[in-house]
Amino acid sequence: MREYECLYILHPGLSEEDVNTLSERFSQVVRDNGGEVLSVNPWGKRRLAYEIAHCKEGIYIQMRLNGDLQATAELDQALRFSEHALRHLIVRADELDPAATNEIPEQLPEPTLDDYDARRGRAARTEAPAEEAVDAAPEGEAAAEAPADEVEVGAAAEEQSAGAESAGEAEPGAAAEETAPEPEEEG
Repeated sequence: MREYECLYILHPGLSEEDVNTLSERFSQVVRDNGGEVLSVNPWGKRRLAYEIAHCKEGIYIQMRLNGDLQATAELDQALRFSEHALRHLIVRADELDPAATNEIPEQLPEPTLDDYDARRGRAARTEAPAEEAVDAAPEGEAAAEAPADEVEVGAAAEEQSAGAESAGEAEPGAAAEETAPEPEEEG
């Protein structure tokens, strides 16, 4: 015998008494075919991902059972022919995550881009590092906060840029601003 888990969704219009009767009937099908019902865990009424038979909600019930192929085949047939069962799924329990078998999921986690890429066989995305914002502090304050050797490097860079401007190697936009004639005053 193997351990199985069955999750089935019942019509949302059923009363609690009808739900209990149906779950007992499905449990009896397992017992009649040599299986053993370990637990029946009603999850309650939940919203469906899409409409099934004009229903937007369904009553979820999880059943754990020990049985053989005949017991699961009879349970599958009973669920398939029941007009109150909207959907069902029977899986072997050894394929499940043992930590998540008895928990009722309140809400599924939001998918991420890594999940999207993993399902398509792509490598995970890496985000580009955000550029650090540079504070626009006056030069005097920046020089006071910087170590001594950084101040020397900064002073040498300023001297080089001043020499380049005087030699005519400045940026084209900067030279045009300095040599542009000022407008004459009319009047």
